[in-house]
Amino acid sequence: MNPLSRPLTLVVLLAIVPRLAAQEEEVSTRHFAGVDSGLVGNQNPAAAALGIPEVVWSTVVSVPQAAWVRLTYVGVLLSGAPDRGSDGSFLRITSMLDGQKQTQHLLHVGQWQDTSAYFNGDSVLVEILACPGTGNNRLMIGDVIAGPSQPASTDSICGGADNRVLSTDNRTARNQPTGCTSWMINDCNHCFLTAGHCASGLQLIEFNVPLSTSSGSLQHPGPQHQYAVDPASRQTNGGQGIGNDWCYFGVFANSTTNLTPFQAYGGQAFDVLPMPPPVSSQSIRITGYGSTSSPVSPTWTQVQKTHAGPYASFAGTTVRYVTDTTGGNSGSPVILDGTNDTIGIHTHAGCTSTGGSNHGTGSNHAGLQAALANPLGVCACPTFTFPNGLPTRTAPNGTSLIRMQIGNAASLLPGSVRFHVSTGGAWQTIVPATVGLNLFDAPVPACACGSYVQFYFTAQNTLSATFSSPATAPASVHSAAAADSVVVVRNHDFNTLPPAWFVSNTSVTAGAWERGAPAGSGNPGADFDGSGQCWVTGLAANEDLDGGPTRLVTEAVDLSTSWNPVVRYALWFTNPTNEDRLVVEASNDAGANWIVIEDLGPFAGWTAHQIRVRDHFASPAMFTVRFSVADNPDDSTTEAALDAFRIDDLTCTPATWTSYGTGCAGPGGVPVLDVASPPALGQNFILSVSNLGSGVPVMLIGFGQLSVPLALPQFVAGCTLLVTPDLMHVLSPSTGGAAWILPIPPALTLPGTLLYNQVLEFDALWTLSNAGFGEIR
Repeated sequence: MNPLSRPLTLVVLLAIVPRLAAQEEEVSTRHFAGVDSGLVGNQNPAAAALGIPEVVWSTVVSVPQAAWVRLTYVGVLLSGAPDRGSDGSFLRITSMLDGQKQTQHLLHVGQWQDTSAYFNGDSVLVEILACPGTGNNRLMIGDVIAGPSQPASTDSICGGADNRVLSTDNRTARNQPTGCTSWMINDCNHCFLTAGHCASGLQLIEFNVPLSTSSGSLQHPGPQHQYAVDPASRQTNGGQGIGNDWCYFGVFANSTTNLTPFQAYGGQAFDVLPMPPPVSSQSIRITGYGSTSSPVSPTWTQVQKTHAGPYASFAGTTVRYVTDTTGGNSGSPVILDGTNDTIGIHTHAGCTSTGGSNHGTGSNHAGLQAALANPLGVCACPTFTFPNGLPTRTAPNGTSLIRMQIGNAASLLPGSVRFHVSTGGAWQTIVPATVGLNLFDAPVPACACGSYVQFYFTAQNTLSATFSSPATAPASVHSAAAADSVVVVRNHDFNTLPPAWFVSNTSVTAGAWERGAPAGSGNPGADFDGSGQCWVTGLAANEDLDGGPTRLVTEAVDLSTSWNPVVRYALWFTNPTNEDRLVVEASNDAGANWIVIEDLGPFAGWTAHQIRVRDHFASPAMFTVRFSVADNPDDSTTEAALDAFRIDDLTCTPATWTSYGTGCAGPGGVPVLDVASPPALGQNFILSVSNLGSGVPVMLIGFGQLSVPLALPQFVAGCTLLVTPDLMHVLSPSTGGAAWILPIPPALTLPGTLLYNQVLEFDALWTLSNAGFGEIR
């Protein structure tokens, strides 16, 4: 039994020990769970079950008497589509207290940074759902975060009495686990602002927050009201004091509803004025999730409340106002009451029972304005979406189309959309066809079956700034296999930790393999596939490998039933002295024996690599890959990175040629027509004929087969014509035989075309060969 395995019902027996926390941080404790589902899948053979997900594994995780729980994952493998494809496996987590549910496909696990949503109560039901025949799945749960308490805070009430009232403004949200407030703005992607000192540790935001318990313990809304923060979008100065404290960020669409907050809550957001106005008897409203103290009810702790008071002053980048706030209000919008306009971000207390005012960072702050002008991650515009999903395969015959839609189209420069594609050679730039409002179809050129197509999209906004998908293209690109069918055996972008991967170090003093976002300055400035994370030998800036080797070892994958497994990955490797190596090895027996696949010196940037497994192992079995790097002796700067690891099982339907009918005897015997190379796109279609006499051979080429074979006159020696003679080509005979070669261009209109052939030899008596037909593929 796996040492991490547990019975179906897991009870975490550690006691909950409350502890004090900073003003904006919620109290929580961590409890080891150690749950491992093992490899599970859906093997239901019934035809009626195809495409229908079923529960293939479940368990209950509990922290007794906790007010809420949240799961952390240490390994997730979900087969099928990584987002919401019809065959994608997914997690379903259900609160045993209120029945609230969260679903997470593999994409969402990465967006949530290997965690679940918050769930009220002390127990959750965890399930894996899979469609039949889609492959293996595995879930490994590490710790459970639990919390019964709320943070202590220092009030900043103006005048001694807390005059805030409960409110329901869906433009503001509660930050977790930092306990501040954020608010939605009218930029192109409706992203959020909060205080810079709230940015560190910010993981998600919550809407529709319920009342806290009678003891003041926080309660969380259902997972459908929780949104994971995109780390790549976050821009902040970290909070540097009054008037200099801001953060700008975005969130992913909800993993359960697939809606953004703007879509889910009525399409309303605040307008940010570029400059706060002079003070002129205006009223300022602060709406946020501040804490409470007696005599206010504990049930109001860190739920949404609002209050309006006088606009006190504006100087430099600081705004002041006499409006009630408390801890947890940090990050709230500073609203010109009665309007949709905001003039700053609330950040600091200053009110007392005897006077003073609270403080915020003005919307004119140069750093904040620069960030708003240069959004990152999900805040960037225009946006690219793919209504039919990004393809994992394309048709080798060139008939595939990729549908792409531009979001936030008001920012799009008309006519600027481009599709960039490589089928193994130089990049081609294609103008996609417009098929609807901001909807485009890009044709994928034909290419050899079993190869890979790389591609990316670009568009410009009205300021002529270029945006791309992936965001870092062409350094990162999308790719798809050219095949008639693809089974995705493994697909890791490393936003989640693959189960059973491990690192083995020998004499490493620094810079071992780590998974995370590369920092640049000595290691890659970004990952390869644009997901945000990869493996690097030392994640920190200027942290290189010392000693070694450090070895990154994949799990052992059973490929014994695969047809044509191909392993793909991207590598990055630098070593200025050119003396250290990046070695890629493979094993077919789960690591008992290894062979070297690649022994690489340094190279520039990310490069794509692949292993055709059957080129090295005639009978694939328990396949494992190992990536080894060493700086030994430690006398140089050595750094390596790995990303976009996947295993595909490719199948291709080949071009065919089929013989039919019989020929008739001539001076050389009965001519025999046979195929040397079938009619494949981009290749030569070659037929050969043998047993010719001394006459003139002609290849008859038809686009159809005679429904009634035609018996020819007597001088044709009783032969039968079997094809329509649409075209003829005189052959050059040699020693009783001849060859006919027809180049098949990679044209989109050719696949499926049938060509019929028969050889006629002109001599004293004409003779005919057998016939045949080939299908272009």
